[in-house]
Order: sequence, then C-alpha cells, then structure tokens
Amino acid sequence: MNVNATVFLRALDSVMTLEDTQTLGAEGVNAISQSLGLSLETIPALMETLKREGLVDLQWGGTVSLTAKGRDLAEGKTKGRAIQIEGGVGQGAIVVVDSPGAVARAEAMGSGAQRVEYRANTGLAVADLVALLNEVRRLTPQLESEAQPVAQELGAALEDTLKEAKQPTPDKASLEQHLERATGLMERLRKISEAVLKLVPVLEGIRRLCFP
Repeated sequence: MNVNATVFLRALDSVMTLEDTQTLGAEGVNAISQSLGLSLETIPALMETLKREGLVDLQWGGTVSLTAKGRDLAEGKTKGRAIQIEGGVGQGAIVVVDSPGAVARAEAMGSGAQRVEYRANTGLAVADLVALLNEVRRLTPQLESEAQPVAQELGAALEDTLKEAKQPTPDKASLEQHLERATGLMERLRKISEAVLKLVPVLEGIRRLCFP
C-alpha cells in the first residue's frame, strides 16, 4: 500500500473517531481528500485499493467504514515489516523510510552515509491534522459566541500547520512555530468551552508525531 493510501486511511479513522461515527459519507471522504491534496479523480481507485486489501467496506451511496483490520493499521496496532538494505549505502546517498510506525536505529546507517530522511511520523501528523481541522470547522458554529473567534483563529493556525507539514521536507522551525500557536489557541479555547476538550489530546499527539 502506498503512502497516499496509508495517510488517507489514517485520516478516515481519525475523522470518524473525532465525530464518534462508524461511517463517513461521500462528502466527508471528498473533504478529506481535498485537505490532503489528493485529486478527486484518484479517490475511486484509492478506495478500491483499500477495499481490495480488506481495510474498508464500501456501502451503497458512497458511504465508507473501516474494517477491524483497517482500524488496527490506521492506529498503528499492526506491526510493519523490517527493511534491510544490503551491500552498503554509498556516500551521498539519501535513504527514505516512509512507513508508519517505522523505527530507524543509528546502527542502521554505516560509515559514509550522509543523510537519512524519516517522514513516516509527519505523514501520520498530516492525517491527524486534517481530522482535527475538520472537527474544529464542524464545531465552530456550535460554540458559544465568545469562543467562535478563537476557534476561527485556531482553524487558521491548523491550516498553516497542515500546509507546512505537507511539504516534501517540512521546515522544523516553521512547523514548531505553527504548532506553538495552535497549542496556545487551543488552551484559550479550552478555558472558554468544554466542547473542545476532546481535541486537546489530539493536538498533543500531533506534536509528538512531528517532534518525537
């Protein structure tokens, strides 16, 4: 399963968890794909791939639900495969490990290796950011009048964070700055409205994914 499918599956699971639902309609699926930067034309094939691998169930009318296997994979309960590179890594080589939950130990890279990119956690953070932003937007009109402006600011901060996290090589300083702003706004909002309490640990989890 490719990276787009893995991140998309995680986003589906995260959105359903925050909305406390077992299914998601076509409109919700399309919103997730747009937030992830996936074209709507690619979604049917992507959904068929997930269905073929036993990760989602598709119902009449475009409704989707995750199977137990799909939820386990999305939530990191399924162990990934070990990757071994034999024959050495030449000087100047770039090795990219892009699998959720992957762990790269220092001894995995021999002398002469120049650079390791580890993007798996950022991919999961992008999926959770999409879900969190979706839920903030959904809740904002339902909040108390004094909470709504703060929620709108939080939504903007999450948009900036998502934009940076989706970059091929996110700028760590910029990402941390956006997350700091979002965290501060979340704390302000939490003091005004109890409706966002469930969102606090989600943002904390995103921060851990970006900066383990």
